[in-house]
Amino acid sequence: MTRNVLTPHLPFHDDEVSQGYFARNGYYHAGVSAGKFCRYSHIHRVDFRSGSDAFCDAAALLTGIPQEKLQLNSLRLEADGSHCLRGESLAVEVLRRTFVKFCPQCLHDDLETHSGMVDGALRLRWTWLLQPVVVCPIHSVLLKEVPASDPVNAFDLGRLFAQNGIRYEDALISPEAKPGALQNYVVNRMSKQAVGPKWLDEQGIWPCVKLCQMLGALLDRGPEPMIRGYTDEDWANAGDIGFHVCSEGPEAIFDSLAEMRVSAGRSSGRAGPQATYGFLFNWLNYSARGDDFNRFRDIVREAIVQNFAIGAGETVLGQEIVTRRVHSVNSLAAKAGVSRFRLYRLMRKMGAIPVTDDQAAFNQQVFPADEGERLIARIQNSVPLNKVRHVLGCTKTHAEQLAKHGLISSVVPIANDEVGVTQGYFNLEDLGEFASMVFGSTCSTETEADGFVDLTVAAKGRSSTAEILHWLLDGKLPGTRLIGGVKRLDQLRFDLDQIKELTKYKGHSELHRLTKVALMLGIKLSAVKKLISKKNGGPWLSPASAEVTKTLRGGAYVSSVEIVKFQSEYLPVALIARQLGSHASAIRSMLSAHGISPQFDPAWLGARIYRRDDVSELISKHQQLRPAKTHQSNSAEPIAAAKADISKSPENAEFCESDDVTL
Repeated sequence: MTRNVLTPHLPFHDDEVSQGYFARNGYYHAGVSAGKFCRYSHIHRVDFRSGSDAFCDAAALLTGIPQEKLQLNSLRLEADGSHCLRGESLAVEVLRRTFVKFCPQCLHDDLETHSGMVDGALRLRWTWLLQPVVVCPIHSVLLKEVPASDPVNAFDLGRLFAQNGIRYEDALISPEAKPGALQNYVVNRMSKQAVGPKWLDEQGIWPCVKLCQMLGALLDRGPEPMIRGYTDEDWANAGDIGFHVCSEGPEAIFDSLAEMRVSAGRSSGRAGPQATYGFLFNWLNYSARGDDFNRFRDIVREAIVQNFAIGAGETVLGQEIVTRRVHSVNSLAAKAGVSRFRLYRLMRKMGAIPVTDDQAAFNQQVFPADEGERLIARIQNSVPLNKVRHVLGCTKTHAEQLAKHGLISSVVPIANDEVGVTQGYFNLEDLGEFASMVFGSTCSTETEADGFVDLTVAAKGRSSTAEILHWLLDGKLPGTRLIGGVKRLDQLRFDLDQIKELTKYKGHSELHRLTKVALMLGIKLSAVKKLISKKNGGPWLSPASAEVTKTLRGGAYVSSVEIVKFQSEYLPVALIARQLGSHASAIRSMLSAHGISPQFDPAWLGARIYRRDDVSELISKHQQLRPAKTHQSNSAEPIAAAKADISKSPENAEFCESDDVTL
């Protein structure tokens, strides 16, 4: 049946709700409320309040407004219980259903513009239906509210004002306020006027609003805010806080949750993610509409497994964790069967736990699980310095000299570089590797020979234990003997004439084979070779001239002066670790967190080397947080694993030293 369009025509505005426009026509043309106008127009109340196709068809015939335009601005009830407005799916939680917000100044402008229309001039803006909208975006004042218990009258401003005895003129004075970031985002998105942050735009408006509000409430007031008593203004404030984080994407959300890990629940050593994230954790764990927040739930779960000692097999937010990511002192101590107090001190020395931290909660500071387990395994397979002499077959003084000069290294940095008999954890595998390097450069003999002396005699008055062994590793002492083939340092016999000859080169211009340069700098031999080459703008370490080295074995040497010059401008990560008494991995993480990048491409060089000027200020700050230390080279990276008699190997490349040497 064709109906005549009501005249005079009442214009439809893009900012108003279709049901509200229908109600305005009722007042304008018939002088009746929306409910009565539905009866006059033979439109069922259910169709009106649900914004159905039947309502839109009938309203289009009555008003002459295109049906698709009315459908766009109609608040439509969907089959799954959600609502649709302007092409966006909205859960009921993001809509106001028991009261209506309005801006009295907007209504005043309506009456001023359309004088004589009375209630027929009052437009119900669709923005007022949205829970995140609490400020008029036009007049920058807080919205007022009027109760709306009847779902039909909720679209009829004139009826609501009459039922509640409200004169909007009496509410013209409203507190000034600025629209928040979340409100602006929601309004702009539904207005199709702007594109927001990509990560939010990929999700529905309802999940965006809810996760911004919940995250913001957590960041603003901690894990136990009284959210049941929150007003719309409280939720808007929380939503703005959460929006500023969520708009930067998943990484920013993850970082904000990680920052809360230590501060929340710190008084309890058993505090976990539920204590830290409180209502947010429970909401994600038990939400009836959990699928709407799967992406956010995945981020929170990732923040939990990377910041709490969650073991394999545990369930976090509905998903079983397959692999443990991090350990706390408590969890690693329980697994390894060691004292948590001892483990806590070890982790502080390694830099896995800040030195400024205390022992209030042993599970609040965490570190990578694989690194922690590997460290404990190495420590448990270690001996203190007073036992090293039994492993290597040397005197106590020799062992101390080896540690002091970095030929052997403790798994855990030794505090203040002290070399005491019970200091350090010297891994047996590392000691075995060192022994293999030393004894691999010798030849076995059954008898003593004139002119060959042991380590003590060789060093007395001429050199030091460490220097002689460095010479041996550098290939400068060919023919060194091992009595009876017994692999002990006290069974080594050195050619005294060779020792005397080498001492002639001692001094500031002393020349070093590349293997020793690698040890001194704490980098791989292959990296040293690249530094002295002319590739990629080098050399950065100038090798000694052929004229100077023509009488020496080997293909390349670097002087002490050149090494000092290099170190005045560059610092390898191992040397920074020595200065701070920390682990190289901790130093790399610290520098990366401060935006400091290596001077050379690590993928090309095979080492991380930084400009001294870039890191000096940061080193000074961290040194102020701990007692002053006199660092020498005993805290270096693991020592070189050189091949036997490397100068004769066919794989020694252009510098006559094997790239197999590792540090």
